[in-house]
Amino acid sequence: MKVLHVASFNGNIGDYANHSGFRRCMRHYVNNKIEYTNLEIREFYKSWNMRKFDDDFVSIANQFDLLIFGGGNFFEMCWDYSSTGTTIDIPEEILNKIKCPILFNGLGIDDKNGVINRDNIKKFGRFLKVITSSDQYFVTVRNDGSLKIAEKYFDNSIIQCIHKIPDGGFFVSPKEYIHLEIPDKYKVIGINLAGDAPKVRFSETGSDGRITQEQFIEEFAQYIDTVLSLYNDIFIAFIPHIGKDLELISKVLGKIKDNILRTRISVAPYLNGTITDGNYIFDLYRKCALTIGMRYHSNVCSIAVNTPTIGIVNLPKHKMLYEDIGMQDRLVVSDEPDFGSRLLEKTKRSLSDLSNMKKENRQLLERLTLENEKYFKNINLFLNKNIRHTRGETYEQNSI
Repeated sequence: MKVLHVASFNGNIGDYANHSGFRRCMRHYVNNKIEYTNLEIREFYKSWNMRKFDDDFVSIANQFDLLIFGGGNFFEMCWDYSSTGTTIDIPEEILNKIKCPILFNGLGIDDKNGVINRDNIKKFGRFLKVITSSDQYFVTVRNDGSLKIAEKYFDNSIIQCIHKIPDGGFFVSPKEYIHLEIPDKYKVIGINLAGDAPKVRFSETGSDGRITQEQFIEEFAQYIDTVLSLYNDIFIAFIPHIGKDLELISKVLGKIKDNILRTRISVAPYLNGTITDGNYIFDLYRKCALTIGMRYHSNVCSIAVNTPTIGIVNLPKHKMLYEDIGMQDRLVVSDEPDFGSRLLEKTKRSLSDLSNMKKENRQLLERLTLENEKYFKNINLFLNKNIRHTRGETYEQNSI
């Protein structure tokens, strides 16, 4: 089966997690002889301006048995220039020319906490009506509150045709690596700090009751000093997902006591772009005793490899993910006063309860696996119907 996969392949570690877990499940549940052609979605971004969803794209798509969009946060209703209000700026007349089935796989719907142009909601609503009204399309969103956001704006006739699925990152299965950045004699706390979108994640002035990024840096550095003073067997490994993360990590490192910085802290390599499939970082999360993650997929991937987590929350969707999986007790809001002291108490409790947290992870993964099996059964039905219809043939599928 030939698949055209439009998604982020030059984005961040989280994108690789999503694709890795999804394709692993496709091999297991659907077809282990899939030939993927990757098409970077950023080439369609207005900022890159390399491609458009036009007749040329139609010509490419119609050479394949299946077109996949995502996963990724590509149903974000914030792009005024787009005919759909989202990154997937594909006009209806172009969509109608594509003859192969289209899977919208585990996409994120986002309304920027309600701060969006109402016209974008209308445009996206029209687009959703089209892609939920035909058997040629299969529309799914990830379990990060996306369906709840859609329910705020769209009719039940649309909502009932959108399927919520577990994020593909929950199903990564990395191979083993040797990690020079973590010494054998210590328990490792892996930390991911998100350095992008500081104006969204933090207050600019502190006058609104939220802390600024500068205050966060001071508090986080003090938190590191305190943890490593309290626990002689702990080592800290910072784990960047994108280049901007290194900027924030560097600012925190600059505030940490020199003797601790030289002996008890490392920074994992920045492995991005085409040089990695993400598995080195996923395995590093597996080697940690505990992870503290600000990014969505730092939390997802840690749970996937059964590492206890603390989620640092300063974006609504990350909170909604933890609410969806029933682990909101693991969250610490990072832009509120006394963040550092609250994180310290959460860390102490977590380090004393690692075994139970691992048990919770296993129970969650068992539940998500059952949900995932249902999803891929539906993909099999979707493909069997559409590929037989469009090509007059069946395709080879695995048994579930």
